[in-house]
Amino acid sequence: MSQATTIRDASSRAAEGNATDRPAGGFELVDFAKVAGVACPCGVARRGFADVADFPGTVHVTEIALDAAAHFHKTLTETYYFLECEPGAQMQLGSDILDVHPGLCVMIRPGTLHRAIGRMKVLIMVLPKFDPQDEWLPDGSWAGHAHSKLIQQSQLNSPNHEH
Repeated sequence: MSQATTIRDASSRAAEGNATDRPAGGFELVDFAKVAGVACPCGVARRGFADVADFPGTVHVTEIALDAAAHFHKTLTETYYFLECEPGAQMQLGSDILDVHPGLCVMIRPGTLHRAIGRMKVLIMVLPKFDPQDEWLPDGSWAGHAHSKLIQQSQLNSPNHEH
């Protein structure tokens, strides 16, 4: 299953002949345990609902690494809901550094430099839909170059990678 695939009754999608049609029942499901993780400035993100045309955003479950990179978005608004945090977990928001804990939620507007500090797991709502071209480093360079290196490294470290 791709990183952004939404689970629906596959037979109803095939019968309808169009993956963007609404399923009977008017709902969508994502099983994040089955969504492939993707390297991002924060760690590893599992992204859902990107393929749902009538939903204006995406929902991510992201496992934050200790070495999360500070970044910002020019057009995306992110809302972080902290699911799990190691002791001492913090969030850099602009020049502020705030303590975070499970149950806390923060909305981050476009242009706000941010990064998580410490290991944690967060649920992130992104509006509009996540765009990997809208991740920028503090110096204004596109974060995608760093992603390419992270992806290459994660593929080399994958147990399925043949050396």
